[in-house]
Amino acid sequence: MKKVSSGLGARYWSRGYNQSEALARSLAKNLRIPCNPHCLRRSRRTPLQSLAATPVARRHNVRAAFEARRGTDIAGKVVLLVDDVLTTGATANEAAKAIRPFKPRHILVAVLAHGR
Repeated sequence: MKKVSSGLGARYWSRGYNQSEALARSLAKNLRIPCNPHCLRRSRRTPLQSLAATPVARRHNVRAAFEARRGTDIAGKVVLLVDDVLTTGATANEAAKAIRPFKPRHILVAVLAHGR
């Protein structure tokens, strides 16, 4: 299994850490699986999802906001996407879309919390 996250960006620098990456590293360590947080990156800046009032606005906000990095070796593997909060699933869906061309066997999503 490989973990995929959005990598470093403006939010990382403002917070000082990437909470989804921290969760993924801890989960991978406990499950004794590899963690590769740099397979996926945010390809454009997006407003915070919490500022998008409707599910449609959330989907629009993150549409095509991620890209898998060249050389990502996930073909035939189970990929575990890790996120801190899942509300509508828009972010996880867009992240999964970005890695599908690399032919993973399965894409799973793990979240810490579910929003309303």
